[in-house]
Amino acid sequence: MRDIEVYPHLLLSISDSEYRDDVFMEVPEYDHPLQFCVELLGINTDDTLISGAGVQRLWTWEIPKSQRSVGVDIHMPPSLLGTFFPTAGGEIPSQFGLLAKGDDWQTMLHPKKPTAVHSVAQQIINCPYQGITKRMYLQVRVLELIRLQLTPLLVDQGGVQPSPRLKAETIGFQWSAN
Repeated sequence: MRDIEVYPHLLLSISDSEYRDDVFMEVPEYDHPLQFCVELLGINTDDTLISGAGVQRLWTWEIPKSQRSVGVDIHMPPSLLGTFFPTAGGEIPSQFGLLAKGDDWQTMLHPKKPTAVHSVAQQIINCPYQGITKRMYLQVRVLELIRLQLTPLLVDQGGVQPSPRLKAETIGFQWSAN
């Protein structure tokens, strides 16, 4: 896994993992940043993940041995998303309000992965540059990937399925990705 801060508070993680043993992880409840995820190889390659900022539920994750996973993750505070738009107070635009839940349960969206998203993620992973040129290249590609993932929210929410919401008193929720 490589972590690159492509812009202040905008973290890009590129992963290429192969699991030689079965892995079981339990992730505790925590304050989650805004996340954009694209998996090119692995369990979930048909769609992408937009994981809103807010309280991440307790969940479990099981990965079978011999599973290989290649993907791109982008993490940032929701306030940074607001700076990319010319709104008066630099706040997150209302169309993206579901992505900034504060101390409420986060929203998770799973839009289908168009070919362009796959292509941009591949370009990020196979960046041909070094130094400052690499950072500029990755900044542009990361913003393009975010744009491609957010477009369904702006155009038509019919293809985007938010995760089910839980009541605040439901604490012991566990999620298993199989």
